[in-house]
Amino acid sequence: MEETYEYAIVAVSAFVKKENSVLLVKRGKEPGKNLWAFPGGRVRKGERLVEAVKRELYEETGVEAEPTGIIAVTEVITKTNNYASYHYVILTFAFKEETIHGDPKPGGDVAEAKWVPIQKAIKMPDVVYSVRRILESQKLPLLNVITLE
Repeated sequence: MEETYEYAIVAVSAFVKKENSVLLVKRGKEPGKNLWAFPGGRVRKGERLVEAVKRELYEETGVEAEPTGIIAVTEVITKTNNYASYHYVILTFAFKEETIHGDPKPGGDVAEAKWVPIQKAIKMPDVVYSVRRILESQKLPLLNVITLE
């Protein structure tokens, strides 16, 4: 049975860049099953956003790193029969490249986890639309980074 919620759900995602590649995961469950996305998930009650994004990054990929700040806020509403079945507000964090530790391996609800060259990721037909837009905007002055320091 599909979960339903009366309110939007706060979620986080991790934009982890290493040289010219980005860490992506292939989702193993809905929403977005079989699509490539940034590692991420729901924020638990009482959990700080930074703690949540570090936890999700590690749970889904086995990679650890330190976030630098929020680079994007995305709203995702999925409708089924004209009814909002999912409504997420996703805060995407960038990470300090020099703090990245570990090799990606799938965990949690992830089917695959790997480094993908950014230009290849942008062209992948099965990459989540919001991820593509964030990756494309890296070469444009569109992102206003909210720093944590």
